[in-house]
Amino acid sequence: MRSFHKKQFIVLTTLLIIALIVGCGSGRSDSDNGGNGDDTQTQLTVESLSLSTDKTSVPTDNSNPANIKAQVKSPNNVGVGNSTVEFSATDGLLSKSKVITDSNGIASVEFSSGTSSATNKVATITASVSGADNKQIPIKMTGTSMTLEPESKDVTLSTEDEKNSTLTVILKDSSEVGINDATVNVNVIDGEENLKLSNSKTSGNSVTGNTGPTGEVSFNVTGTALGESTVQIEALNLTHKKNYKIESPEKVLKITSPSESPVALNTNDVENIKADIPSDIDNVMFSTSLGEWVKTQTSTVGVTETSNKSWTAQEDYNATQTGTATIEVYAKGNIQQKDSLTIVTSAPSDQAEQIDLQLSATKVLPSTGNVENTVEVTAKVRTSGGSPVGNAPVLFTLDNTSGGGESISPSTVYTDSSGQATTYFTSGSRPSGKEGVKVTGEVLVDNVDLKDSKNIVIGGVAGSISIGTSTEIKSNDDDTAYRLPMSVLVTDSNGNAVSNAEVNLSAWPTRFRVSYLNSTGDVFTAIFPNEDKNRNLIKDPNEDCSDCAYIADNELTPPQAAAGSLPTSVTTNEAGIANFELQYLKQYAIWVETEIKASTRVLGTESISTLKFWLAYAEDDEDNLPSQPFNPKGTNATNSTF
Repeated sequence: MRSFHKKQFIVLTTLLIIALIVGCGSGRSDSDNGGNGDDTQTQLTVESLSLSTDKTSVPTDNSNPANIKAQVKSPNNVGVGNSTVEFSATDGLLSKSKVITDSNGIASVEFSSGTSSATNKVATITASVSGADNKQIPIKMTGTSMTLEPESKDVTLSTEDEKNSTLTVILKDSSEVGINDATVNVNVIDGEENLKLSNSKTSGNSVTGNTGPTGEVSFNVTGTALGESTVQIEALNLTHKKNYKIESPEKVLKITSPSESPVALNTNDVENIKADIPSDIDNVMFSTSLGEWVKTQTSTVGVTETSNKSWTAQEDYNATQTGTATIEVYAKGNIQQKDSLTIVTSAPSDQAEQIDLQLSATKVLPSTGNVENTVEVTAKVRTSGGSPVGNAPVLFTLDNTSGGGESISPSTVYTDSSGQATTYFTSGSRPSGKEGVKVTGEVLVDNVDLKDSKNIVIGGVAGSISIGTSTEIKSNDDDTAYRLPMSVLVTDSNGNAVSNAEVNLSAWPTRFRVSYLNSTGDVFTAIFPNEDKNRNLIKDPNEDCSDCAYIADNELTPPQAAAGSLPTSVTTNEAGIANFELQYLKQYAIWVETEIKASTRVLGTESISTLKFWLAYAEDDEDNLPSQPFNPKGTNATNSTF
């Protein structure tokens, strides 16, 4: 009996131990899997990857990016979180290359065109994740445009050199901003024997050029033989074609008078327009977009000649309205045979009855060293009806000055055809009182008493700009121009760097030198201000100096291009700095003083800073610089004068 109980006890004990072991294991399993917790998500298997976008195209100006989404799913279509998705693009700019999916299995990046190229193209975006096939999606980069001047697809040329045509290619991005340093290829694809292309570097049937800061580049087109040719222009994945018909000189329609464009007129002035007409054209039309023709008092007038010879057509144009008129003379049966010019009309100065003075800023920093801080001052002169008054002299004066050397220049400016006269106030070294310096613009016309005044405070401003230049200059590829590295620094009123500030830039030739031998045989050097006093690029009355030490040539001296070229605008980086280059022809080194103007808005106020300096040359070129570009009266001196 005792033996039986002992055996039973052993069996029961063994069964109990086994049950306890099984029970404990079951408890651990329930605990680990209880609530189906977060660890379940990481154990999901990646089965598929999908890719989507909210835009099928992005603009070429690097704005308005597309949002690209990749979604990772399990076999049960559950989003798989904590997975690494890798993104790549064949072009353009991605915001990230690797993204971890969220709890819904989604990873997002932004795609834009980037700033390295504004080419119209298609970029392929690829997403990949371990465990699923790669996915791709195409995104277009669009908006870049090419325009040609002249706009007409068909152009008639003469074989005479002076009748050659200039083909200008203009490239702009989706924001209508000129694209700088874009390569443009121009090729004669048909009629190669009839046409020659050229620019400053090469000539032939195929030439290449690069656009400047405004997105423009020009090529000369020369007719070499009678016939027809086709030119193809390619840039940034854009292609245009233009047809040229090369005729003998007597078969080309050409406006001969006035010889220059634009032409400035006062209202109700009459201008005679003449055009040479080929013998195969019997009827021509004179048209204008503004004003009228005296004969018909309408915008068009026809002229007929049946002599079967080359002839001259002429009509009188009446500038009845202020504004800009486009004058065209064209064959009545073929509008592609045409020529055009521009006439700008404004009211005569004795009709001035309003003047409004406007400032680009009401506060400016004191000027220090060779950095001058300026405010643009514009006087708008109008008639009682609001029409612009052209060729009215405006005198600018200062009152309540601080004694720090502030100035306004030029002091007398003639209004342009839009009725505006612009000058520049330059601060001195001392701050002004709280009232500021008083700037007055006065119209200097008999029996007209028109004045307006504004105040400019020299002192604390919302922000400031500093301009700097490099101590070294470089030559361009064909060794005809210099490249001077420059930079601007934008800060706020506390001296903190302002990032992502757009700074507008411009260059202007303020003065020029001539050097010659005087009557005693000594080298004489003279410095003269730019003849274009009001900077309107039009030779106004008394702007071509006839009694100076250089030869009057009926043109403005120096040309605006002498100051050099630079980007129209730059954007500051995180340090508030933007870098750029000033490019200028070597022939103007030594002889031209350039003014670089930089302007931007900081905290709602526009700040302007200017830097003036004489264009420098590289030491290695000291003995090989071109001769002076301006024509002195007397015998030219050598460049070693300086």
